[in-house]
Amino acid sequence: MPITEKTFLRFAKLISDLAGIELAQNRKKMLVNRISNRLNALKIGSLEEYYDFVASDAAGSERQALIEAVTTHYTSFFRDQGQFLHVREELRKSFEKGRNKVRIWSAACSSGEEPYSLAIVTLEAASLAGVRKPDIRILATDISNQVLQHAHEGWFPISSLQKVSNPQRGYFETQQRDIHGEAMVRVSKQLRDLVIFRNVNLCECPLMIPGEIDIIFCRNVLLYFKTCRQQKIVRCVADRLKVGGLLYVGASEQVRGFLGGMEFERESVFRKVNETRVSSFPVKEKCVANS
Repeated sequence: MPITEKTFLRFAKLISDLAGIELAQNRKKMLVNRISNRLNALKIGSLEEYYDFVASDAAGSERQALIEAVTTHYTSFFRDQGQFLHVREELRKSFEKGRNKVRIWSAACSSGEEPYSLAIVTLEAASLAGVRKPDIRILATDISNQVLQHAHEGWFPISSLQKVSNPQRGYFETQQRDIHGEAMVRVSKQLRDLVIFRNVNLCECPLMIPGEIDIIFCRNVLLYFKTCRQQKIVRCVADRLKVGGLLYVGASEQVRGFLGGMEFERESVFRKVNETRVSSFPVKEKCVANS
């Protein structure tokens, strides 16, 4: 189904307004492919008619369906494994200093592999430090209700456990389920009880997220936004950290110039060093739009 330049630009603006996601010109085919199922489900015959339907959707359900369709949710257990090893070591040291309480936020959790991986390394850190009953809470947020439901249920393909070590597989239930011809395994109730899933749009600042968070993962999501919006998001996210807390971003996300009041810890990791809100610091880099 062809899409005119005018219709594409209308959709691009609508999606940007709703979720902050920027669609480049080379994403026309992707857009058509992703929303074709919605046209079929609604028995709508053209992209222009579908745009009018979404734009006039007072209830917001079809707007959410559009966002679900165009967002990409690729992740895996222990993606960028070095960061999880860093988290485990930082938390081990914290537990050994007598700090029993840990609060973590996975800010773009997708289908749940990231927060469950964080739950595993946090429990490992507590075990290494000899802490028997750590107070652990992990908030996992995403803009997609569909992936949040999947994450909450906690079923994953066995093939997704490639980076999960044999000892870590003890955090998964032994029962399996066959879904659409694929063997699935569920994360243990112990892990599921540590993670709370919520729908949060990172573009809505101030964010309705509790403060005093020890560790925030905001990885591989900023690249979907223009630089100005990246700046706003990462600074609002960082404001939720406690002093000494750590922010982890994706390896390809260049945000160092946005994070006044935070020290560069290591590649893609920043530490909050004082109580001043990060969003109140002057921006060191010029804010320009991505192409």
